[in-house]
Amino acid sequence: MTKGRVMRKFPQMGIKNLKYCSVFYEGQHDDARTNLAIAQTASIEGALMFNYMEIISISRDSEGEVNGVVVRDKIDQQVYKVNSKVLLCCGGPFADEIQRMKLSGLNSNAKESTLSDVSNTDASTNSVDMNTVNTDINTDTSITSAVPVPVPVPSNNKPQHIIDGAAGVHVVLPSYYAPKNIGLVDMSTSDGRFLFFLPWEGSVLVGTTDRKLDIIDMRPSPTENEIKWLLKEASKYLSPNLLIRRQDVLSAWCGIRPLVNNEFLLQSNTSNNSEDSHSKSKAKVSRDHVIHVDPQDTRIVYVLGGKWTTYREMAEDAVDKAISLGHIEDSELTRKSQTLERHLIGYEGFTTTLAIQLTQEYHIPSEVATSLVHRYGGRSRDILEIAIDMLEHVSNGSNGSTIGSNGSNGSNGNGHMNDHRLELVREGGAGVGRKLCRRIVPQLPYIEAEIVYAIRFEWAIHAEDIIARRTRIAYLNKAETMLCLNRIIELMALELDWNLDRQGMEYDQCVEFLRTFGGPVPIYNDLTQ
Repeated sequence: MTKGRVMRKFPQMGIKNLKYCSVFYEGQHDDARTNLAIAQTASIEGALMFNYMEIISISRDSEGEVNGVVVRDKIDQQVYKVNSKVLLCCGGPFADEIQRMKLSGLNSNAKESTLSDVSNTDASTNSVDMNTVNTDINTDTSITSAVPVPVPVPSNNKPQHIIDGAAGVHVVLPSYYAPKNIGLVDMSTSDGRFLFFLPWEGSVLVGTTDRKLDIIDMRPSPTENEIKWLLKEASKYLSPNLLIRRQDVLSAWCGIRPLVNNEFLLQSNTSNNSEDSHSKSKAKVSRDHVIHVDPQDTRIVYVLGGKWTTYREMAEDAVDKAISLGHIEDSELTRKSQTLERHLIGYEGFTTTLAIQLTQEYHIPSEVATSLVHRYGGRSRDILEIAIDMLEHVSNGSNGSTIGSNGSNGSNGNGHMNDHRLELVREGGAGVGRKLCRRIVPQLPYIEAEIVYAIRFEWAIHAEDIIARRTRIAYLNKAETMLCLNRIIELMALELDWNLDRQGMEYDQCVEFLRTFGGPVPIYNDLTQ
């Protein structure tokens, strides 16, 4: 773009030394919602999905062959053995930890008792669609309760360093720092990294840093130095009249990139045990995905590295590799990956005008309708039907938000409201529409009915699930998240019958989680200062 056009398109940008701007196009998504949609789609296709189920070891039979995993339900602390013919390890930055588990084998024959119905566990009762998902175990009893006993592992197996974790910090700023549909990228920051300055979920996202992690855990945190560095670098390209203040930081968080270790990649490619279909040069750390099979443990397939852009290709390569190992005999499971023929949940019922239809039918603000369609697709109506149920219960003097044990709504079967409910909304008009979409946070388009929906159909168990992985409230505004915690926990307590002790525990867990985020107040306990 010419200098003049940049002034019109991006008035916040400083143009004193600007000659022209190159323009490129990029995709954007809510990664938590995408991740959840993949899990929901897998469930509908027949996969048995669990939430808060932790792998504590990889098990072996008496001959030392890998035959499954031992898992612990983090809700009730029960331990189970899950049998497998081929184990796909998709551990992201925790691949090294999974490999260490592999080297301490367990005998799966020790003290087992059949778990006859998995649907009795907390994790699976919140199924995506209980009418279409089989929650019972197959007749070969693939899941059992177990007390593991160690067995010998071949001594020539040594742990390898697989993943180089890199911490990337992002900062969220108010929306007025960038136009709604265009951002900027600096391809040559002061330390040679890329910096993105983009509109995201109604705010502006600035990122990212690239700090090597010696210890990888589930709660990485940004440092004050990293937050200040991002603000300083972003300021270079903005108008001198537009000052980015430290107090403008709405939220800041740290993520981990699972980069495949270069030495591991070189060794694996030399012995033809790994496939990196994109990387031509092995001189740098690979940012592509790698499918790895240990020749001494051919029942384990590791999916390493990768990125969201190629997640379907990663899945296709992993499934095809697992099948090619020859351990799966069932003809139904020996077809090549079908991912390119599968739409994600929410595709059915979606149209490009769905947000307009919802605005007209339910009298809700277009911003809320657009947000729902963006995140739920064709299932947006289900959330609004729950909202109507919640409104009816309040109108009838009920304190609770629980609307029947089966989660049924007032749909007439074709995705539209039945006549009675439609008349209720039409008579109430915009007034009812505003009540239907009572927001969790006033400044954000998330509505309270999404909390109930997440519990029933998206495996939400803790309040942290809601603020971080069903909505993105914590990632968009730390301070506002703190203010809405009590209301979120209140709604979850009504739906899940929590007592006061459980509610207090949920609040404390969320506060502890939010300590790993930055916000308007500088991080004074940052030891890097």
